[in-house]
Amino acid sequence: MRAVLVLLGWTLPVIAASASPTAVERARADVARAEALYDQGRYVEALVAYRAAEPHGAALGDLAGLRFMIARCLQQLEHADEAIFAFERYLELPDEPTTKARARDYIEALRAKLPATIRVACEGGELLVALEGTVRSACPAIFSRLPPGPQRVVAYAGDRAIDERTVEMAAGETKEVAFAAPGRLNVRSPHPTARILVDGTRAGEGALAGYVVAAGEHTVVIEAAGLPTWKRDVTVGAGQTVQVSADVTAEDGGPGPLPWIAGGASLAVAAGGVALLLGASDAADDARAAQRRYDEATSADDAESARDDVVAADEDARLRRTLGYVALGAAAAGVAASVWLFLDGDEASAAVVPLEGGAALGWSGRW
Repeated sequence: MRAVLVLLGWTLPVIAASASPTAVERARADVARAEALYDQGRYVEALVAYRAAEPHGAALGDLAGLRFMIARCLQQLEHADEAIFAFERYLELPDEPTTKARARDYIEALRAKLPATIRVACEGGELLVALEGTVRSACPAIFSRLPPGPQRVVAYAGDRAIDERTVEMAAGETKEVAFAAPGRLNVRSPHPTARILVDGTRAGEGALAGYVVAAGEHTVVIEAAGLPTWKRDVTVGAGQTVQVSADVTAEDGGPGPLPWIAGGASLAVAAGGVALLLGASDAADDARAAQRRYDEATSADDAESARDDVVAADEDARLRRTLGYVALGAAAAGVAASVWLFLDGDEASAAVVPLEGGAALGWSGRW
């Protein structure tokens, strides 16, 4: 029995030793075939052959070369992640400095081409999201294999874009973008044809019910003919509905154009009144000059002519003076009306205040 064991102990190493050269020869043949396939541009087949030979690379004396070519095949196939990993495995082995420098350059170039990924989440609501120019997807969504650079992500409620983010992506980077559930605006305006604008965009007329907006700050503007422009900033929370009621008063938008029109007309009438009074003064001078001619007349005809001039000039002066005072009175009333219009009608008041030697008329109100 001992002899048999000794015989077997010598026999097994001989069998193993005789198998090794066969495996190495097959690996050498795989390398030759891989090189030919690589030169023909058949990178998938070349990759299979190189990988078959890699376990025997140390026996072939060129494990570094095999790993380098495996990485090159993956690079040609544009499998960037796998190629980078393969080049990094190659760099773990000793090899020529120039070849290692090439491998590092390849890694840098591959990393610059790595696709980026954006993961989009939506908090508490059903939204659609899309990259600019792409088909909308239900949120949450993942957008992968993106080129480096800015990427614009848009959130939609139905067919309307309500929010967006611009994300700067680096090669191989993954970023997360979150959108909150939209809110809604219910808006009541003072007139059925009033224009309602939300953030500068026309949203409707008269009233809004359930108008969808992104969570955050928004500006509501209401415009109606004959009414001052109404504007409010409102904050809408995620999933919240905010009621906006526009009670347009003079306090909201100012007094409007009517007081200015009344004031301008009053000034024009006052200017006319002053002109009439100046004309009356000139007519009075003409009457006095005619009276002097009458007093100095040497004939009956000259006296009669001068008398007629005196009468005409005197009547003209009285008429101009009367019209001038009327115009100034109307202008004063117009100024008082414009001041009253400037004041808040609900709180405006007028009062006569007695003073020593007279009285003063005063207005009070809120601007």
